[in-house]
Amino acid sequence: MILLISLKKVTIIIIAITLIILLGFSVYYKYYYSQNSIIYVDDLQHDMLTMKIQEIFNIRNRSILKKNNGNIKSLYNHNLRNSRWACEHALKKMNYLHSWSAKQGITFKNINSLGTVRYVKKKGDGFSANLLVSTEYFYSYQDSLQKINSFRIGTYHSLDLMPTPNLTNKESTSSPDSLTMDHSLQITREWYT
Repeated sequence: MILLISLKKVTIIIIAITLIILLGFSVYYKYYYSQNSIIYVDDLQHDMLTMKIQEIFNIRNRSILKKNNGNIKSLYNHNLRNSRWACEHALKKMNYLHSWSAKQGITFKNINSLGTVRYVKKKGDGFSANLLVSTEYFYSYQDSLQKINSFRIGTYHSLDLMPTPNLTNKESTSSPDSLTMDHSLQITREWYT
């Protein structure tokens, strides 16, 4: 009789623990998916984000040419680890390019990037984009400055863009759904080949 009562108590305890664990997982997944849900954007947002991404690449290219660290750093959110890494990589790339050009005896004249956005998704407060980028570097040798040469590099990019954290109250209340070119976006994650 005591064994039967003890067995019932153990069974009830196991069922209660299982239910608590399942409830904990369901709360976690509900929170996780509400924070990381991804929704495809409409064509108008896609086009506006494509222009914003192109603008970011243009700013970065001009900054690389002029070796302007400040402009490059302003494109990234330094409060986030992945964004800091992406910024550090961009700065290393800029320093390498200038060091390499000095060793080769060339002067870079222009850098043009043309991005083809494959898709853009709404992600939390911002957006996630996947794109192909063709970057063409124009240069001339220091002994023949009039002749312009070029080479091109193609890369696949995956990047996240989020609203700038230091927006005014009026701007921060607007949603990413009503994105215009006046909104300031920063790169919070960027991976590319």
